[in-house]
Amino acid sequence: MKNLIPMLIMGLFATLPMKGQDTMAPLKISGSVDVYYKYDLRSGSDGLEESNINTSFAGDHNSVSIGMANLIVSQTLEKVGFVADLSFGPRGQDRSILNAKDGNSFHIQNLYLTYSPSKGLTFTAGFMGTFIGYEVISPVDNFHYSTSYLFTNGPFQNAGIKASLVISDKITIMAGLFNDWNVYHDANGLADFGTRLSLNPVVGFDVDFHLLTGPTSGTTVDVVSRYAWTSMWSTGVNFTVQRKAEMVPDYAGLALYQEVILSDALELGVRTEWFKYTNQNNGTGSFMNSGYFAATLTGNINLGPLTLIPEWRYDFSERPEFSDRHGDPVSSASQILLAAVYAF
Repeated sequence: MKNLIPMLIMGLFATLPMKGQDTMAPLKISGSVDVYYKYDLRSGSDGLEESNINTSFAGDHNSVSIGMANLIVSQTLEKVGFVADLSFGPRGQDRSILNAKDGNSFHIQNLYLTYSPSKGLTFTAGFMGTFIGYEVISPVDNFHYSTSYLFTNGPFQNAGIKASLVISDKITIMAGLFNDWNVYHDANGLADFGTRLSLNPVVGFDVDFHLLTGPTSGTTVDVVSRYAWTSMWSTGVNFTVQRKAEMVPDYAGLALYQEVILSDALELGVRTEWFKYTNQNNGTGSFMNSGYFAATLTGNINLGPLTLIPEWRYDFSERPEFSDRHGDPVSSASQILLAAVYAF
């Protein structure tokens, strides 16, 4: 693996274009703004500050709260390009990762460079949203506003260098070397190896096989698939197994996503998820053998660039890990929310 790094760098610079070879292209600016109101049905207490369902984001109870303002600046020339993706607000920072030392709300979601020496081949280096999983940090690219247990427990970002090769219109492969999960700088260096095999055997069906492994991060095997039954109905699947990480519990989970387009203005989706922490003995005993089943019913009301997202969620746990309105442990929890996401 040590010899692979200089080989990648030498191959990259051997085919770099001379200065002035590419003509300038305009900057592209995009992003989003989101806010939400959530009510935890277990409580009845307006003083509750933390969510009863401890997945990422949408944690405030009985409050109109902000998600984040997301600003993406990018540019692509003939062979080279960059993406700078910045976020401001709790969804991008303290409800995510990598808090700034001074406690501000600034967070880098993506910051990377790309180089394509030939058609179908692209090198990418920098800090990138993870390739693991079905869901992402930005609410624009998720159907559901709340997130799954698989998303919350998996990596959010991977810093490193990767190469992606389009073999045909049905097969794409990616391989790279990365830091440990969610860090800009890793004292262990590029210790993780990650790869993806993307298949698109027929129109409307795609499946991605992911592997991410390293001495500290452990080994993650992840499968993401989506099938369009009709132009109005699609099914998504995410299956993940995580083993032998030093900082997070071992876990396994399966999530199913059903999405139906009722009209141009209205879509409905159901997410069902089974998730379980397993065989953990690294100081995270509170998660020992805990299992969950969650069902989420979500609507997307499309009003041009603005999407309203009403949602109802019900979670079950193998042990009584939630709380009722009196603070007593129970095995189920429920919440409703209404989010508004504006994309530009």
